[in-house]
Amino acid sequence: MSQEPESVTQAAQPTFSIGHALNEGMRLSNGAKWPIFKALLLSLLVMIPAGLIFQVFPGILQERNPYSNLAMFLGIAGQVAYIFFTNPLTAAFTLIGAERAAGRDVRPRQVFDYYHRAWPLLLLYIVMVVLMFLGFLALIIPGIYLSVAYIFAMPLSADKGLSFWQALETSRKTVTKHWFAMFGFILLLLLMNLAALLAFGVGLIWTIPWSICAVGVAYRQLFGYEADDSEQESLQA
Repeated sequence: MSQEPESVTQAAQPTFSIGHALNEGMRLSNGAKWPIFKALLLSLLVMIPAGLIFQVFPGILQERNPYSNLAMFLGIAGQVAYIFFTNPLTAAFTLIGAERAAGRDVRPRQVFDYYHRAWPLLLLYIVMVVLMFLGFLALIIPGIYLSVAYIFAMPLSADKGLSFWQALETSRKTVTKHWFAMFGFILLLLLMNLAALLAFGVGLIWTIPWSICAVGVAYRQLFGYEADDSEQESLQA
């Protein structure tokens, strides 16, 4: 089994605090709401066309030709292609939060910074989903455990260049030490955003940036994250 790279092991922090992540996330979201929503809008420029091309159109073809091998193949290939194009965006939002937690301004175009890791992220996603599926088959509880334990696997691969197995194991081993706290943290964020959505969606203006920043704080607290000073200086110039 591969060991975690030394840089990751040294950066990992021994404690995780829900209160610290939430409080810091709220503080850091002040002044960052518009850049974060700008990043979300940029990501939609990829997600919406990718969804139409790789999910909606193959789905229509399958409905019209339910017994066609070609339609079935295009449906599966389309789903894989959609994951390929959207995984780097998903990983980026944790790292945008980590960038903010490192004391830097949010850079909306950071959502596109991790496409060079698209293939490793695709492999990681497939293995992660298979392991979680097997976990849910094994009396559900192992699946719940892995769903929480693997939460930082994709940003770890994108940020630190880890292989799929290194990222999965680094996330699992680190989060396991704080599993119940992380489960509570995720549950609180979900409930907070659900409540905001039920309030006609207006509250999402606050809860989405807060959640992204809070997750970034948690990531940096557990694994370490240092923003690129040269990039930040070029933006300020």
